[in-house]
Amino acid sequence: MTGIEGFLKEALREDPYDAEASALLAGVYNWQAARAHKKAIACAKEGLEKNPAYRPLHVQLQEAMGAIVG
Repeated sequence: MTGIEGFLKEALREDPYDAEASALLAGVYNWQAARAHKKAIACAKEGLEKNPAYRPLHVQLQEAMGAIVG
């Protein structure tokens, strides 16, 4: 858990109706997800260099890329 994540969760424990804290926390999670998907894209591309015909790598690449642009 990041410092900001903990701060925002604490704010929501104190006031569960704090929409601003909810929006900021969602932004933190979306930022983390985008970074993870970028790592997944790089990993899948590396795997495809090793074995371009391996279908699961194509699936993972498309899934990660869809999460970034879709």
